[in-house]
Amino acid sequence: MNKRMKMLAWLYPLLLIGPGLAATSSAQEADDLPSAEEVLAAYVKATGGVEKYKNLKNMSATGKISIPQAGIKGSLEMLQVAPNKVQVKTDLGGLGTIRQGSDGETAWELSVITGPRILEGEEAKQLMQEANLKKTYEPQSYYKEMKCVGTEDVDGEACYRLELTKPNGVVQTDYYSIESKLQVKSINEVVTNMGEMKIAVKLGDYRETDGIKMPFKMEQSLPNGMSQIVQMDNIRINVEVPEGSFDLPEEIKEQIDQNQ
Repeated sequence: MNKRMKMLAWLYPLLLIGPGLAATSSAQEADDLPSAEEVLAAYVKATGGVEKYKNLKNMSATGKISIPQAGIKGSLEMLQVAPNKVQVKTDLGGLGTIRQGSDGETAWELSVITGPRILEGEEAKQLMQEANLKKTYEPQSYYKEMKCVGTEDVDGEACYRLELTKPNGVVQTDYYSIESKLQVKSINEVVTNMGEMKIAVKLGDYRETDGIKMPFKMEQSLPNGMSQIVQMDNIRINVEVPEGSFDLPEEIKEQIDQNQ
């Protein structure tokens, strides 16, 4: 397998998570810190408000993806419908296409590296949780514990550092600008067919879409020293979803039949 093909194995976590890069710590007394709930509520207010998020039923997006160190460029399409339906298609031209999705019950992947694959356990859960739009404005309904543990300087911007414990016990570290209230960084642990790995992603280029401000750029730092960049061209919310959008691919149906 050549270098460019090996990079494809890292694409899956890129599409699932947010922010990250190096940060410099600065101390602040715990008594001076807002609660995690207050920081997250300020983010919701700054990006559109609770009512806008409550009315968000689905989201579609198109954009470009690149891995500069490997000379890989491609395009992507995404559609997600609350609470747990999602489809992501990454077209890498001559290298092939990678698709991931969930019909709400079965999570799956069609990859030029692994072929058709039914996702199980935490890997399946984390894909379906991406369509859980409620966790943005009601984080207490998703996270087991939320703490604001200090402040850090991220790329010259003072941020609150939050530690959010997910249902599986994994702690996700998120960073929110003290001035703009926007999320600028996240460090997360994801499960892939290559095992568990920590991923750092930097968020930026926030733009308003139908009354909700969203990041259009995600730059992800991978454990192998590579970086993956997603630049969205278009994000739309509450679109008409064609019938059959989340039907399982025939290759996945065949695997299910074989397992029965």
